[in-house]
Amino acid sequence: MTTNSIDELTRRCGIASEFQNFNKEHTLIPREAQENILGCMGFEPTEEGASAALAQLAHEEWARVLPPIIIAREGEAPVFEFNLPAAQTDAGILCKVHMEEGGILEQRFSPQALEIVERHEDEGQLYVRGSITLDIGMPPGYHRLALTTQAAGRELADTPLMIAQQMCYEPEPLRSGGKIFGTTMQLYTLRSERNWGMGDFTDLKDFIVAAAPRGVDIVGLNPLHALFPANPLHFSPYSPSNRAFLNVMYIAAEAVPEFAVCDEAQQRVADADFQRGLAELRATENVDYARASDYKLAVLELLFERFKSQELPNDTQRALAYRSFLDEQGPMLRAHATYDAMHEYFMGQDSNLWGWPVWPAEFRDPDGDAVADFVEQHGDRVEYFQYLQWCAFEQLRGAQQVAVDAGMAVGVYLDLAVGVADSGSEAWFNQHLFCLDSSAGAPPDELAREGQDWGFPPFDPVALKNDAYELFTHNLVASMSCAGAVRFDHCVSLMRLWWVPKGASALNGGYVEFPLQDILAVLALESWRNECLVIGEDLGTVPDILTEVMLENHLYSYRVLYFEKDEESGLMIKPQDYPGRAVATVSTHDLPTLASWWDESDIDIRAELNLLGSDTMISRLRAARDEDKQLLLDALHKVGLLPKPVLAETVPVMTETLNEAVHLYLASSNSTVMIAQLEDWLGMVDPVNIPGTHEEHANWQRKMTDSVDGFFERPFVSQLCNRISDMRLK
Repeated sequence: MTTNSIDELTRRCGIASEFQNFNKEHTLIPREAQENILGCMGFEPTEEGASAALAQLAHEEWARVLPPIIIAREGEAPVFEFNLPAAQTDAGILCKVHMEEGGILEQRFSPQALEIVERHEDEGQLYVRGSITLDIGMPPGYHRLALTTQAAGRELADTPLMIAQQMCYEPEPLRSGGKIFGTTMQLYTLRSERNWGMGDFTDLKDFIVAAAPRGVDIVGLNPLHALFPANPLHFSPYSPSNRAFLNVMYIAAEAVPEFAVCDEAQQRVADADFQRGLAELRATENVDYARASDYKLAVLELLFERFKSQELPNDTQRALAYRSFLDEQGPMLRAHATYDAMHEYFMGQDSNLWGWPVWPAEFRDPDGDAVADFVEQHGDRVEYFQYLQWCAFEQLRGAQQVAVDAGMAVGVYLDLAVGVADSGSEAWFNQHLFCLDSSAGAPPDELAREGQDWGFPPFDPVALKNDAYELFTHNLVASMSCAGAVRFDHCVSLMRLWWVPKGASALNGGYVEFPLQDILAVLALESWRNECLVIGEDLGTVPDILTEVMLENHLYSYRVLYFEKDEESGLMIKPQDYPGRAVATVSTHDLPTLASWWDESDIDIRAELNLLGSDTMISRLRAARDEDKQLLLDALHKVGLLPKPVLAETVPVMTETLNEAVHLYLASSNSTVMIAQLEDWLGMVDPVNIPGTHEEHANWQRKMTDSVDGFFERPFVSQLCNRISDMRLK
């Protein structure tokens, strides 16, 4: 083995040696950072260790008859490689494709028709690596390929064979060139006269019913992934326990069917003290997660007891629907419910037992005897957490059905978080798929000069492929089955992710590449199977190739007004120059609201939190913001949305006139989808989240300033919706 074994191993593991930074500058990734990432992957980052690892990887590859999955696009012949002892190919090979919908297709290859690309001797036996092209027409779907040789007389191996559409699904109105608009919001922030201190699925349904007649076709939400019922203070939606399941705190308890027949639950809720507590929860400025959880889970416990005693033993329609849900979700739901039950148990013993990494060693293995014994002894609690997931899925899917029935072109639009907490059920049950010694993050950029460490473990791309993308697909389907659109948070992670070894600075991280084409194929197939639009949040340090690939695959790009400038002139991009397959928006949950951006209070807040460095840097930011505000005013005037030129310094705060003009600017854009944050329509200043802070700011807690009840009856909102709708129809 040469002295370049480490270089070869880093290449085999997808560890990049360079990248283009946010200034489009060529940037090398230090050798030390590459070696540290190798260590996170379980390799010894020395020449000797790398040499041994390469030899082991080569042995494993030759020992595998077929790849872990074969993927092709519709209309293209699948091509794959096989590894076999040379003698077994003497009589040719038979390929059998077991079709997803039934039936078998066959193709036989004579010895002369086999393309041998490599020969290899391993432990005294000669192996050949051949390439096969299947000239069998197959529809999109999950099929299975089995390989047989005459010499063996039996199937030697089989593997998944996936055929995906050429591009992702688009709803008919968008395929036909139509333009739609909608809103985006953090569901927990909604105020209403009936919720229990935070927005819930009934609030969502009510909002959809009110929004549809106003021309709204899409309603975007924060990630609704499962969090930690036993620890309500772990509430960041971007640090979930499991992306395949839902946050049960969004369940509207009174809308669960068991509530209508559960006297005890009704009496509990009707109690004067209980009602007084709910009123106090509704009145808080920020969501009181701990207290809201106490109230909601107390009632959900009663509903479960009613379901368990009256529905399950009698095999009622509710019981049958529940069991059907269990079958649909499979063992992953059982594992997640088991985790929630164990987490509740250990947190009840000691609050320092915050997750599986600090549980007693025997409980860290999800397949171990200790976990099996726990399930046997606490089966009722596992059942309870399964029941909660069922209630949550019923209500979210019900909200999407309300949107469809109301005539929305898309309906519910869910956000799929880029990662999960390393202490949660997804990481616990799939430890082999994550690199737990590393964190995902981002290299330095304009908003984070020291880079970012997001604190959650990245997928191991090799393990992900070896698992035939099963977990990725399951997480994807969980969201797509409940929605008309799914947004990929930090979608650059589809092709690469910045890894930060534990204990290192984000500056000392590096990029690890992911199998982009495979992942895009999964996205295409599942988007069609679920009739779901796919949106990619392509902000930050994004390689040019990703933008091209997204366009080719009909993944919708994310375009934020603040950042859309012409590279040559520096002016705001004209509405007609926005890309068609894109979502145009003013801001996002990680950026200042429109009102805060305009009055520059976001700079004040970050300066107070010591996030901006020196006074000189702050002055530069203010100067740049003043320039951007003037550019925006000039752009609005140029397209006729402001009747005469306006100086930014004469407009110290966001006015309704300016607010309307900004939103109509985006509404007139070429982008097929335009969305607006509810906060911006209300003129709110306080941000949802300030990146780089934890306890310094009340992230993921502050509520809307106004109730969602009658939201579209407000004169400004009503008028703006009408004008946006008219603009989108032009």
